[in-house]
Amino acid sequence: MIKHGDQMRKVSYENEERMERMRKENEESLGRIHRSSKTLSVMIENIERRREDKSSNSFHGEVKGYEEG
Repeated sequence: MIKHGDQMRKVSYENEERMERMRKENEESLGRIHRSSKTLSVMIENIERRREDKSSNSFHGEVKGYEEG
């Protein structure tokens, strides 16, 4: 009976350790996902800004060309 109790405590302790490792791994994964998401957001903003700049420059060039012509 005592041996069975010791085995149950050991299994319980091992389960706690396993759960703690899994929690840490999940936190690390979420951190990586969060950093990747931020990086992608910045990249998308930069692309959109460049697209707007090109569009704006193109429009101004057309207007300038029309006024000269």
